[in-house]
Parts: sequence; C-alpha cells; structure tokens
Amino acid sequence: MYPTFSKAGITTLVLSKGTLFPTRRPITPQQVRQRSQGGVRRVTTIGPEEEQLGVRIEGLTLTDYNELRAWFRNPLIEWGEQPFTYTDEDGVATEVRWWQDTFDMPEVSAGAYSVDIVFAVE
Repeated sequence: MYPTFSKAGITTLVLSKGTLFPTRRPITPQQVRQRSQGGVRRVTTIGPEEEQLGVRIEGLTLTDYNELRAWFRNPLIEWGEQPFTYTDEDGVATEVRWWQDTFDMPEVSAGAYSVDIVFAVE
C-alpha cells in the first residue's frame, strides 16, 4: 500500500511510491523562552503543543507531481485551509493540514521528483 490523501468530496489520491525513513513527528511546545536581565530563565506557555508529521518521498512520477499539486490546490483543501486524511503505508490514518510556505518538489532526475512535506497534525 502506498500513501493516500483523502477527503469527502475529492477523489482519493494514491501515490506511486512509498515514504523514506526516517519518518519525522516533531512536537513544538508553544512557549516563549527568555532570560531576564538578572540571568533567570523564564518560560511562558502560550498554547497547546503542535505535532507535525514529516513525509519524504523520492522518485515520484510527473503524474504524481501533477496530481499532488492539483490535490493541494483543490478548493476543498486550498493548501492549508482545510484538513484531510493522510494514510501511510501501514494503514495508519492521520488528520492533517498542509503546513509549509512553499510547494517545492525538485526534479531529481529525468521525470522523477522528490518531495518533503510537513503536515500539521489536527
């Protein structure tokens, strides 16, 4: 099974390649950290922690590239505006949002594309 992207009202996208390891799931605490003039460390929590999911895939076809780009541009997704379900090769489904500034999939060889995607876990 390959990674899939799904949302009600949109045709499910199934990629032609699997993800590469390591898979990243960083957690970012929402805190302001600073040191006072007296040298005391101060930390203020300003919100709940954010979990992310990093996905890396190499060797995607031009078809995969075009379909993935169209998926994120779909008005029901609109890049990061709406959540969707990402399902990995093990069948683990995670509700996520696109969480990057730029869609950048370099062509690493003729007709083969590499992608590093960061999702925010809902």
